Amino acid sequence: MRKTILLISVILMLALVGAIGCGSNGTPDSNYDVSDAEDTIRGFILALESSNYDKIANHFLTPDDFLPDKEGWESLFDDVIFVKHSNIETTLLLKSKTNTTVGVIYDVEVEVKGSETRNNVQQDIYELEKVDSEWLIVDIYGCNIWDTEMKNMRLAVTALMADAGVSELAQDYYEVNSYEDAQNVTAGDSPRRLTDYLDVFESLDLSYDINRNGGVSYSSGSTAISDWCQQTEPPPTPHTTDTMPLTLSLDTELKNVQLAMTVLMADNGIDTVTPQTTWVNDLSGDITSGDYASMKHYLDGAESMQAYYQWDSEGNVYQCLDTSCPDPF
Repeated sequence: MRKTILLISVILMLALVGAIGCGSNGTPDSNYDVSDAEDTIRGFILALESSNYDKIANHFLTPDDFLPDKEGWESLFDDVIFVKHSNIETTLLLKSKTNTTVGVIYDVEVEVKGSETRNNVQQDIYELEKVDSEWLIVDIYGCNIWDTEMKNMRLAVTALMADAGVSELAQDYYEVNSYEDAQNVTAGDSPRRLTDYLDVFESLDLSYDINRNGGVSYSSGSTAISDWCQQTEPPPTPHTTDTMPLTLSLDTELKNVQLAMTVLMADNGIDTVTPQTTWVNDLSGDITSGDYASMKHYLDGAESMQAYYQWDSEGNVYQCLDTSCPDPF
């Protein structure tokens, strides 16, 4: 099952909780009344203020996939003085008789022992499923999660074509959303498959159309989510030293850097690059000659990675959490 991050405002302040969710494939249809789904979301957000595990868990289809056990949940709130949510706005993005996707934006105020009160604007996407007559939450993710997924998808498609030595995929592909869909995206005579370059569990967060020339775009249903995220994007929140920003996992970052290296070498038609023999987290420097000589063309924020990196002349990338690791080659 796919990996998502549960963006509950309180947990965002205290820790990042990995979650496993199920996707919905609702299609827009104005004939279905899903106002109760929006009520479920509002009830869940307000239930967070009580820190009552049972009250919060009742809003999920499979709470065990999202929440720690009851004891673990309560320990998260040991140092929380209060949580308050306000100005909750919901926007219906996709809906069907049994599935719906809702965009939610709201203000959150959190006070933790030994720390100043923090204010933040929270922007999340909720997927819900109707069970009997009740709407329950099946997934929650932030706009930055699928934005990262799109970047990974584009890098993976480029690397697939580069390694296969072709300028075109086998065909056009539409509504790529599952592992099987991604596995069917192929290039070359072997053939190579998209899943060789992209981590896909049971499904992706959104659906993608991939044309024969390697262009990637959101499928029609996912466009509504993309548009909403861009229109409602809140201003950045300044981070203090005791605030944990939302970040990619180090494993994902390493895979992105290695993909960027693969694509850079393919674009420049080279087999070797200038090796990096000390640990650095600024990857914006040139490592070959030509128009695309730096990984900054393939990585957003290449000058400020979370981890530190070295690479050999053949483009094999190595990662270290800081600069204390022994040289890898």
